[in-house]
Amino acid sequence: MLDDTVPTYFIKILKLFNNGGQYDSMPIAVTAVAKITGSSLFDGLITYKHEMQVNQGYQNGNNQTTFDGKLYYAGPDPDSAKSENYNATGKNDNNSKNVYSSPGGFVSSDQLKINTPVPGEMPKLDGTPYAFDTLKQSADQTITNEQTVYTDDLTGNIISINSPNIDIIIDKALIGSDDPALKNKPIFIIYGKSENETGTINLHVNHDTVRPLIIYYMGTTFHYNPGPGSPELRGVIYAPNADVLVNENAAKFHGSIYCNNFSSQVQGSYTGPDSNDTFTGSGTARLVDDDD
Repeated sequence: MLDDTVPTYFIKILKLFNNGGQYDSMPIAVTAVAKITGSSLFDGLITYKHEMQVNQGYQNGNNQTTFDGKLYYAGPDPDSAKSENYNATGKNDNNSKNVYSSPGGFVSSDQLKINTPVPGEMPKLDGTPYAFDTLKQSADQTITNEQTVYTDDLTGNIISINSPNIDIIIDKALIGSDDPALKNKPIFIIYGKSENETGTINLHVNHDTVRPLIIYYMGTTFHYNPGPGSPELRGVIYAPNADVLVNENAAKFHGSIYCNNFSSQVQGSYTGPDSNDTFTGSGTARLVDDDD
């Protein structure tokens, strides 16, 4: 709720019709909430700063993991990561069906539908509507000192979680997924008391999220655990300092992952965002009234 007194301009003419009433200024009150919309920053499939490994994506001569989207190497000197540093020719058959990508590493072209890793840059969100402190201040739900949260516990649009370590269990579609007006509107989770005070995230995806889930995490350990049946995680994992480990069951992911290291212990299918994903549109923060 904002209160202020503002000068008037055209309304001063009322003085002429009200015996010189005082219309030089007037009090106003505005009630509004911050709404975060999508960001064009989230356009790649996986952006990593050090290494990308898929240990079980190739088994018994069959490619069981695919990456359909842009892969970016955003290491210390991405400009030096020339294309010849990535062996995408299928040589060294004992190894090349796995994806081990870093400068001097290699990627198997028959395992990737679109791109071998290209030099990129980790998005910097400071000074944008997606900065850590900005999102925390915009949170409409705060969860503190919980060890486990389930889908039904995630009732806000921007959720701040402050716990030493957290298990997030998606056991049903995110709230609002059956509402056409909300189906493509992201739910944000901001994890940590501050950017420098975070624990470990264990994200268990046992059901399709349906609505996009955007997780902002500045810590170092992120476990993504797909449940049985390959439920789809749709959204963004922004964890630029973290080692993201995918384990347990077959993964199905649609969106963007930003991390230090990416390692998958299971087979999976990964697709990058497209123009139909509202969480990849132009990024803005605006004030909306209570009815919006």
